[in-house]
Amino acid sequence: MFVADKDLTILLADDMAHFLDLEVSFLRRADCRILTASDGAQALILSKQETPDLLLLDVEMPRMTGIEVCRLLRQDPGFKDTPIVMVTSTDRRDEAHQAGATDFWQKPIRENEFIEGIKKYVPIRIREEERVSVGLPVKVMTADGTEFDGMTRDVSEGGAFILASGAIQPNDELSCTISLGFDDVPTVTLSGIAVRVQAGEDGGVGIEFSGPDAELVRLQEYLAGL
Repeated sequence: MFVADKDLTILLADDMAHFLDLEVSFLRRADCRILTASDGAQALILSKQETPDLLLLDVEMPRMTGIEVCRLLRQDPGFKDTPIVMVTSTDRRDEAHQAGATDFWQKPIRENEFIEGIKKYVPIRIREEERVSVGLPVKVMTADGTEFDGMTRDVSEGGAFILASGAIQPNDELSCTISLGFDDVPTVTLSGIAVRVQAGEDGGVGIEFSGPDAELVRLQEYLAGL
């Protein structure tokens, strides 16, 4: 398991599955952990278990409204300063603020507005490149020469998330040799820096590549052919 600092975690709660999926898609290039809940009670339980850095709650949800969830969380000193945003089509702004909501966003909401709104409350990083979900064997080497094997979960020309076990800290310099499996281009070896370290069952490291340019071009050509 990786030794990790605290991941940036965002909780999305909405009983409308299509809107919840839309919010998740807006965060597809974000370096953060996403939790989802389909009702207020589930949102409250997840919040207590996972202590997210930001909560986006629908107002009208079964079992418990977003306003009720907000009111209960504000009674907990651990959530005194946590940003809690209501994202809803109803007009209960005053009630939401009385419950302690930080902000109130009206549906429908566009992707750029959604991302810019989140950036007001948490230091989220948005990757420029779309990542491709692909599992490729990879060997990672740390600056002190320690090596360990892993598997990519997703890759872009700018970086990758690698599922692996090893002791890594954010900002560690790394070298990654990714097996592509082609006769003419069997591997690419890239330098990079650890920008995200995630512990747990799906633990791994998010790496931002820095070069060399020739290897980045070879990776880009491989991804373009998928």
